[in-house]
Amino acid sequence: MGESQSGASVRPSFYEKLADGRDVSIVALGDSIIECHGASDDAHRWVNMLAEGIRQRYGVRVRLTNLAMGGNNSFSGYVRAMALDDGVDYDLALLCHGQNDGPATVSLYYEAFVRAVRSRWPDASLLAALEHCQRTYTEKIRAVQALAAHYDIPTVDLIPAFQENYDGLTMDGCHANDEGQRIYYEHYMETIGRFVEERRGHDAPDMTPVNEGVTLYETFRWLDAKRFTREGNVFTLDIALRGQLLALDYYFVPGVSAARVLVDGEVFHTVDSEWRYPFRLRFVVMLTDRGAAIKPANVRHTIAVDCGEGETGAAVAEGFCGIAVIGL
Repeated sequence: MGESQSGASVRPSFYEKLADGRDVSIVALGDSIIECHGASDDAHRWVNMLAEGIRQRYGVRVRLTNLAMGGNNSFSGYVRAMALDDGVDYDLALLCHGQNDGPATVSLYYEAFVRAVRSRWPDASLLAALEHCQRTYTEKIRAVQALAAHYDIPTVDLIPAFQENYDGLTMDGCHANDEGQRIYYEHYMETIGRFVEERRGHDAPDMTPVNEGVTLYETFRWLDAKRFTREGNVFTLDIALRGQLLALDYYFVPGVSAARVLVDGEVFHTVDSEWRYPFRLRFVVMLTDRGAAIKPANVRHTIAVDCGEGETGAAVAEGFCGIAVIGL
């Protein structure tokens, strides 16, 4: 809807739209908790329950896009937000990362994630989960809380609700079972209902960076797998670009999910991950040398992904999704 003379958005917030009975769109980004692993079926996934609950309570249509990637950290949430190109101006973004982050990098990656969401959907309201599976207010939870406060993001705290009967509310000591899924749903509905009654407007974040170097992540280019030419298990794209950081988006498959990324015919990085589970899982893997913060790439002619030979190579190739180029 544009901006007022003061520069503030005049588009109604998510909560104002619900108060006025207007249709809304929701994007969910995060790990297996918001992917709703542990639910017995789709109807018991707390995000689906939330969309249905909003439909019924406010009499509106709800568009829900769930981009969750189980097992991934906040960096993958950043990539998923930046790469999405569906033309939807989302009204609400549900953020649910932290569990799979390392203590040393959670603040940087989570901040890059938040800033990506703010950049992509500046009029969206944000809600950040304090995931029950941390069980207490760990260093990672405190990092999420600090960034949420800085960026004016309300949090939905699930830690206390699981304390008294943690094992009874989870199916494997981590993921919420159907009863635990309902607790997520109820807490989110209560928070949203309260903000609708208040007619909460747009968030008012301080966009000053917290972590040094986080602005590197503001420039981004997504090279979708569909743009590459495939020959056997090798994907090639003719392109010229420079990036401070590359990330490979692909599926781990049972066994060793090896993939080589080549720049102008020379090996740039090799991913060699052993996956011990009987199912495949999508991961975003940052291409750096061990212990290195960044690994710049200067592509003059071509970038390629070699997924290896044989049946395993073919399986890895089938799961190649694309490459993210960061810090152009």
